[in-house]
Amino acid sequence: LFPYPTLFRSLSNRMIILLALTYFFLKPTRYAIFAWGPVFLSETLNTNIMDSGLLSALFELAGPISVFLGGLISDRVFNSRRMPISVICLFLLAALLFLFPYLPVTKLAMGSALFFVGFFLYAPDSLVSGTAAIDFGTKKGASTAAGVINGCGSVGALIGLSLPAFIKDEWGWDAVFWMLG
Repeated sequence: LFPYPTLFRSLSNRMIILLALTYFFLKPTRYAIFAWGPVFLSETLNTNIMDSGLLSALFELAGPISVFLGGLISDRVFNSRRMPISVICLFLLAALLFLFPYLPVTKLAMGSALFFVGFFLYAPDSLVSGTAAIDFGTKKGASTAAGVINGCGSVGALIGLSLPAFIKDEWGWDAVFWMLG
């Protein structure tokens, strides 16, 4: 009856739905830090936008390191299981985001924190949207599963690009980090 059996299988797979929800909530953090990080740093540290942009690039710099180490640990320590390293990183990411407002207001502290936010974010980002999607989507439905998961992440990205401005104006930057956490 359903014209797209592979899509139906993906949408009825509890693990794919869980991964899609995880990615939906992960993407706002990625895009909020990417888009609003330089503004936050400029306002918080009173730096010009160029210095703030360079400092916030530490978030992105952590990406390749995180993705490589996350995959390596997933394969070697957790026997190619993606969820343990993803869950560990996401809990550490949430803790760091909750603590972010209490960090010293210095370039070193802010830059280091942004690096570690990127470090704890990019491994699960890659594993959830890529490898785990393939693992749980099966050989026949891997691309459909990845599409469902990434589609939910794209909706989450919209939240990360727009909601921080409202929250910042209403309750301040601290509330933005608590919301992301």
